[in-house]
Amino acid sequence: MFDFEALDEADAKSQKDKLGFKLEEFDGVDTRLAGKVDTSLLERPAKQGQDTRSLKSIRPVHRTLQGGQRGSRSAGASPTSDTNASDRENLLVRRGHAAWRELRYQDALADFQEGSALEAVAGPSSLSLLCLRFCLGTDLGHISGHEACKAMAEGITQLWCLCRERHARQLRILRPRKSMWDEDHDVRWAAENIQLFDGSCSVGEGADPAEIGYRLLMNRRAKATHNTLLILYHGNGEICEDYTDWADIYRVFPCSMLIFDYRGYGWSSGKPTMANLLSDAEQCMQKLPDIIRQNGLTWPWPAPVVLVGRSLGSAVATHLIGLMPDKFDGLILDSGFATSAAERYAQLLSWLRDSSEQAVAMFEELSKQLRASLPPGCKPGQESLRILGSEDFLRGYRGPVLLLHGEHDFIVGPENAKRHFDAAVHASQRELVMLDADHNTLAGVPDFWKKQMEFAKHLVDRKMAQKDLDRTQAG
Repeated sequence: MFDFEALDEADAKSQKDKLGFKLEEFDGVDTRLAGKVDTSLLERPAKQGQDTRSLKSIRPVHRTLQGGQRGSRSAGASPTSDTNASDRENLLVRRGHAAWRELRYQDALADFQEGSALEAVAGPSSLSLLCLRFCLGTDLGHISGHEACKAMAEGITQLWCLCRERHARQLRILRPRKSMWDEDHDVRWAAENIQLFDGSCSVGEGADPAEIGYRLLMNRRAKATHNTLLILYHGNGEICEDYTDWADIYRVFPCSMLIFDYRGYGWSSGKPTMANLLSDAEQCMQKLPDIIRQNGLTWPWPAPVVLVGRSLGSAVATHLIGLMPDKFDGLILDSGFATSAAERYAQLLSWLRDSSEQAVAMFEELSKQLRASLPPGCKPGQESLRILGSEDFLRGYRGPVLLLHGEHDFIVGPENAKRHFDAAVHASQRELVMLDADHNTLAGVPDFWKKQMEFAKHLVDRKMAQKDLDRTQAG
């Protein structure tokens, strides 16, 4: 966790310093979140002839033919079976980048992962996997080879984490609130026919593990196939047990609800950062079947599963919907804030100030290395690599989307919802509902609940119709 006082002090110092941002000012900051920044990656390119680790010293990746010759990038070049570009690998690389260009990030990741497993040496699949993970803002993972590209991706990621934490600190985005009670594993009821389960999910590894608390409100009244499961990530001033107050409404939806906290919130351990909000959520979703089953419930869930993000939680929800859209039957964003790759790029460069030239060079070189590694005629998923934002994730989502926002929201302006609506161009259905409310009074407007109920019912009807169709085709 960052020492925010040190971060604020360093930020104030950098703003007074006309020379711009200096990494050494952050030497006292605990960067377990992202690791130490390799400052050599941000050194200005050396004068010609000087021996240094400048970006100019990084060479493109070339395929090697039998006999050690460099492979031509002409259309006539035909790699042999001894190279890292077999027919299957070539297909996976091309198909993966086609999926990437179509914003089907999950499919692209799957192709690149399979291709990486087939590579005898580091090749285009593993480099593509590294670059896509970098753009998605997820863990880069253990990828062998491509050390120079990996160093650049890690360096930019660490800088972005520092930039984002400073921004969150200035806006006081993360305000953990502890629960008055410890998690309770006794059988309890939140309301008539709404059974309550508390628990924790283990996340993190190495020196930064944590337990993420959750509360599951199980609707015992609803028919299983009509009992939509809402998976919710809440706002910065809330905790999961706050949603127990709405149990009566969830009973008549009908739906069940699983609400996750963040580190330091409720009965969760650890301290929250903008980065571990996302990585912890990824791990919780990977363990979702176990969470459901260990509470004595059925998985796969027989009804639709809908991801919900409120305010701060919208950043988590859009991140998850970009990485694992197949886990969810729909997406609801309540008072969400919009971000884009272009905005994040500009924000990072603005924060780096006089050091921005080196960051630009790293982005450009990483993009160049990816293009150079691809087979002839294969266009990269992104011509210029950038860290993606919520608009980019929504643009690639093919499921139904419901956007709820207050017309008088002075915390997250209504224009954010309009940006998300405009981005969701591939959604199977999308609806933007502007309500006569501000950021914290949406729940007092009847249409806030009515629109969610209609959305859930539509998904139930659609899922049941799909099951009927599958049975007909199977018969």
